[in-house]
Amino acid sequence: MNLIVDPILFLPTFYSFREAMVEERVGFDVIRAALVGYSENYWEDWMNSWMIWFPGHVVTYGIAPPALRIPWMSMLSFGYVCVLSCTRGQIDEPAETPQQAEEKAKLRRNLSRRASIVGIRIHDSEDPRVVARKKSKELS
Repeated sequence: MNLIVDPILFLPTFYSFREAMVEERVGFDVIRAALVGYSENYWEDWMNSWMIWFPGHVVTYGIAPPALRIPWMSMLSFGYVCVLSCTRGQIDEPAETPQQAEEKAKLRRNLSRRASIVGIRIHDSEDPRVVARKKSKELS
C-alpha cells in the first residue's frame, strides 16, 4: 500500500501543505513550488518511507498478535513522522534585509562601545545579546 500511496498521494500532499504553511497562502504557484521541492527530494523520501513501512508491515501482519497491531502501527507512524520531520522539517530563514543588517551592526557597535567601557571584550562571532546575558549572570 505504501509503495503506491506515499509517492503518489501522501508526499505531494505533505509538501503542498508544508509550502502553504510556510508561505501563509494558497495558490497554484505555491503548489508548483511544493512539487518542485518534492521533485528534488523524492528519492530520499521514498527510501525513508520504504525503510520504515515495508519492515513495519512484515511485523504487523506476520509477527504481531492482532491485539498489538494498532499500538504497533501507531508507534511506527509516530516514528515515520519523526523521520519526516528530521529530514524535511527545516524551514529556511528569510534573507536578512539591508535594514536589519544595519540595525544589527548598530546594536553590535553600541554594545561593543559600552562593553569596552566596563572592560568586557566581545568577539565578532558572538551575538552581543548572548554576551551581555553571560556577563550579567557573572556579575550577579
